Amino acid sequence: MGGLRHLTGEPGRVPVRVGVSIGDTLSALHGVIGVLVALYQRKVNGGTGQVIDVALYEAVFNVMESLLPEYSVFGAVREPPAAACPASRRPTPTAAATASR
Repeated sequence: MGGLRHLTGEPGRVPVRVGVSIGDTLSALHGVIGVLVALYQRKVNGGTGQVIDVALYEAVFNVMESLLPEYSVFGAVREPPAAACPASRRPTPTAAATASR
């Protein structure tokens, strides 16, 4: 629901899961931020309580916030990239390159 799977994988293919539990990690970080703010507020306001509500999809959606202006201003829907990091894909050696070794 956060939209991350829409951007994973390769164009024209079924979306794939991210290789780590990114939603859990992001929501835990958001939860920790909430706890720290609540502790600060308790110190400043003299012991009043706070409710911290964290959702997985909201944490994932939060890190994808740059997609909102792309859509609202330009109408662009980002698609999965052909290669997330082109520099990480090594070119396949050609026959000439392997023969010269």
